[in-house]
Amino acid sequence: MAVNYTVGDGVARIELADAEGHNALTLDVAKELRDALRQAHSDARVSVVLLTGSGPSFSVGTDAGRSTGAAGPAAMLELATVVDEVLRLLESATRPTIAGVDGLAAGAGLSLVLGCDLAIATGRATFSITAPGRPAIPDIGLTWLLPRAVGSQRALSLALVDETIDAERAHQWGLVAQVVDADEFAEHAQELVGRIGGEHAWATNQTRRLMRRTWETSRQETTESEAATLARALMRAR
Repeated sequence: MAVNYTVGDGVARIELADAEGHNALTLDVAKELRDALRQAHSDARVSVVLLTGSGPSFSVGTDAGRSTGAAGPAAMLELATVVDEVLRLLESATRPTIAGVDGLAAGAGLSLVLGCDLAIATGRATFSITAPGRPAIPDIGLTWLLPRAVGSQRALSLALVDETIDAERAHQWGLVAQVVDADEFAEHAQELVGRIGGEHAWATNQTRRLMRRTWETSRQETTESEAATLARALMRAR
């Protein structure tokens, strides 16, 4: 298994566990990740999902060749379809998802970070459009997610210059919410889980739903949905 899945204290912990392969998203790994996310978001015990990667990389993105022996168009399209399912699961999830990045997040690995609701990173984390030695072409999900996260000009700068940014710059750009010391990573992750899960879970889920939908709804529809959600919140508080 290249993806570890555990549940405890309301938290589903999903770990990309192919450290030797830098957690590349092969077809098999992408399918395991998709299945883990499905399980997490249908488990009544879970209020928050924490996604991490083992080893020196969070994930270096897609690698069709390692799954099939040939990275031709058909293999790449099959892998892209599954990775897109993963990203759609993150977007439509009923539980908030936190990415914990300690190492390189490149290509679709960066897409995973952007697909989560929040991200925290250690000072060792770096972020790039592509992994070293790979074509400087945006990986699956990036051309949709990155401009929305940091704006068109920053996205183009990162893509066209093929620049790698460190954790502090990623924080300045809003890619990550916190930069923490590596030895305090678990403590900060647990603190963040506590702030958005447990008794806060209902409000957190409603807030993420409203904000996620603003790209696809009109201002009037958003206002009506906000009003309905506020009314439900007031009823719950009575």
